Amino acid sequence: ASDIVEVVLEESRLTDFVFLGQRVAAAFGRQDYDALHPFGFWGGTATPVPHPSGLNRWYNEPGNRAAVRRLFAGFRLPGEGPPHAHWRTTWAGESSGDSP
Repeated sequence: ASDIVEVVLEESRLTDFVFLGQRVAAAFGRQDYDALHPFGFWGGTATPVPHPSGLNRWYNEPGNRAAVRRLFAGFRLPGEGPPHAHWRTTWAGESSGDSP
């Protein structure tokens, strides 16, 4: 499976990634899981987010849901124009001046 992931990453133009849960982050070699704190990954940036299962109580906190909403609002698919840079600062509580 790791060979397939490597080929996909090499052939894609993706630069921003989200790891949904600790197990996904660990599968990509990230053992120190810190929710919503981006780190360098494959020439771009990856942001770990708690798994969105119904069992995960992390999302019960309104501030956490809002932070994830801002994170995803900044993403665009390849070919849809440049992604918003505001999510990289708003996750940390800084204001970029343009809210989603």
